[in-house]
Amino acid sequence: MSEIYITECGREACAPGHRYGPAVRRYHLMHLISSGHGTFDDGRRQWRLRAGQGFMIFPEDVTVYVADDTLPWDYTWVGFSGDGVAALIDDAGITREHPVFDLGGYAATALSICHDLCEDMALLDQNQKAAGGGLCRLMAYIAQAHLDASPQRSGDSGSRSWQRAQWAMQANFQRADYRVEDAAAYVGLSRSQLFRVCRHYAGMSPRQLLAGLRLSRAKHLLSDANLTITEVAISSGYASAARLGEVFRDTLGMTPTEYRRRTTGGGE
Repeated sequence: MSEIYITECGREACAPGHRYGPAVRRYHLMHLISSGHGTFDDGRRQWRLRAGQGFMIFPEDVTVYVADDTLPWDYTWVGFSGDGVAALIDDAGITREHPVFDLGGYAATALSICHDLCEDMALLDQNQKAAGGGLCRLMAYIAQAHLDASPQRSGDSGSRSWQRAQWAMQANFQRADYRVEDAAAYVGLSRSQLFRVCRHYAGMSPRQLLAGLRLSRAKHLLSDANLTITEVAISSGYASAARLGEVFRDTLGMTPTEYRRRTTGGGE
């Protein structure tokens, strides 16, 4: 969210034939269409758009957009700039060559987020922080809609499942009650499906991955002589110092205290 600044936002129910442009912006300006129809022209191509779609105006592009004469569009817009913008819109599959996007099944959610973003800008002293967070959330839904519609979605589903599983386990392994079933539920797979994904990409089971993360964290924390063995255990995802001791004896053939003494020269 750093280096992203909201420059403007608003909502308009356009009159029939309402036209804006030709005009040039110094920042990115995105429109989400909630109802009706209209056309968008960026100088390279003209699009006929409808509710559930959106379009991005890129800096320094000369654009014109016109509401339909019979069923004019109602849209919400948000303008933004900053060094973090390029990565944000790239993830959503939005480019100068393809500035139009579909919201898919997330249209209602995306519009709600955009409306909340506008309220944040109008009401809060810390509006940039709140609205910037809202923009990131909005772009996440647009990116998900793009991903859902991608023809490569089925082909790389295993890779995405592996990435999500990695993130889930790395984010939660320090909780002693976190189990393989929790990771599987987050990814949207059964336990056996997650097992196959982890075996394929990591060469080990989800249980082994969790165990490895916890053991690695415990070994690292033992280098801090100010932490007790109990503190190390709880901070590494073990329910107790006794459980940590069992794991160390089974995997390393020594107690945590012995490991600390051998690797740091200290004791508990």
